[in-house]
Amino acid sequence: MANEKRTITQLQEFHDSLVEDRSKRLGIILEEAAELGNEKPLFAQATERRAERLGTTPDHLLADYAKRIEESNYPSPYCWNPDEVQEFSATGRLSPEQSSHIETCQPCRSLLESSRLSLPRVEELIDNIRPLAAQSKAKHAIATGKVAVAGKRWAAAAANFLKTK
Repeated sequence: MANEKRTITQLQEFHDSLVEDRSKRLGIILEEAAELGNEKPLFAQATERRAERLGTTPDHLLADYAKRIEESNYPSPYCWNPDEVQEFSATGRLSPEQSSHIETCQPCRSLLESSRLSLPRVEELIDNIRPLAAQSKAKHAIATGKVAVAGKRWAAAAANFLKTK
């Protein structure tokens, strides 16, 4: 219970510092800064909505978050940085060290899984690219005058279609 009260106090202090920063930034008094926009801070509103959905209280939810953050060891010195995630996304390959880390680090494993495209999403992207590629080839054929190249009759048809637009 003492930890929950300490956590709530810390969150209130954080909120107060945000209001103070807003006051300085906007050149208004603290009371006006606190009343700007919503009656409650956005994080408090979001916390209340989430707590209601989960059937708990906002204080309990915040205390649980604070506990999880305090106990978390993420990110560790071995966790992936954005460049490594991007490289994996491009190549699909992991070094032995990365493979070992992924086996023990759920946050990094989740990050990598979210960076991979699902097959339906890949198919959707390809379907969106095909017409653009055909349009680009047709425009190139028109620009270069190479519309009726043997075996490329589709380009001539596409070029003619574009001329009619």
